[in-house]
Amino acid sequence: MKHTCPRCHQEFTRKQSVAKFCSFFCRSWRPIEERLWGRLRIADSGCWEWQGGKDWDGYGALRWGNEQRAHRVAYWIAHGPFDQTLQVLHRCDNPSCCNPNHLFLGTAADNSRDMVQKGRSRSARANARLSESDVRLIRKFWAAGLVTQRVSAGMFGIGYKAVCKIVHGQRWKHV
Repeated sequence: MKHTCPRCHQEFTRKQSVAKFCSFFCRSWRPIEERLWGRLRIADSGCWEWQGGKDWDGYGALRWGNEQRAHRVAYWIAHGPFDQTLQVLHRCDNPSCCNPNHLFLGTAADNSRDMVQKGRSRSARANARLSESDVRLIRKFWAAGLVTQRVSAGMFGIGYKAVCKIVHGQRWKHV
């Protein structure tokens, strides 16, 4: 006797008298909304924080077709389909937040601009291990033939390739 699966609507033959679904997948399937909203915790800040698995940078990880980030799925559920080339940005700067009121669409440039405006970016100079005076010393020692690039690298705690780029003007051009 043929039966129809309530999930995928395909006909199948029951192997057991109690089997209602055609497969384990159809039996364990839950709507994406249920999977998403069931794993959120509302914080005092108003963020709906993802309590499931997260990727390396703190974004909620939720498998749904090709979609892998929970906040993108939350935006899609709340606001409908959107251009997948766009990014879903956070007003709250909380990567695990899935509150649709905290999310908005933007380009990569919008994301960078938002990061700078909110003070989350660090310039290359702020991340630098060397000061401008260190760069001048490296160039001075190398030009005078006092030390090799490898020795300079050891003195300043950087790689010798970085020293090579400094002395040849490929890095720190402004000094």
